[in-house]
Amino acid sequence: MANALAGKHWQFPSRRSAGTLPGKNEADVAGVDTPFVRGFYDDEHQVLYEERAVSGHWSAQQVRQQLALIDTLLGATHAPAATQALQQAQASLQGKDMRRR
Repeated sequence: MANALAGKHWQFPSRRSAGTLPGKNEADVAGVDTPFVRGFYDDEHQVLYEERAVSGHWSAQQVRQQLALIDTLLGATHAPAATQALQQAQASLQGKDMRRR
């Protein structure tokens, strides 16, 4: 969930004839150029699942809204793993927010 909050979204499905993973910055199925993070190919169904960093296209306001949501979630959890994941998402977005100022 923290990855989604930081702007890393999975796209389903993307078909590839040879089952190869796309390179970085290849256009996604919507035609928007988003950095490729990782993916895996399902041989049985011949489907490529891709994780892409869509937050690069977010406005400063969208980034601030995500940061506010992460702050709320940090206040609601006491689980160390959740806290760490949320803090990593927060740090990722704070870097993006700083570049937009």
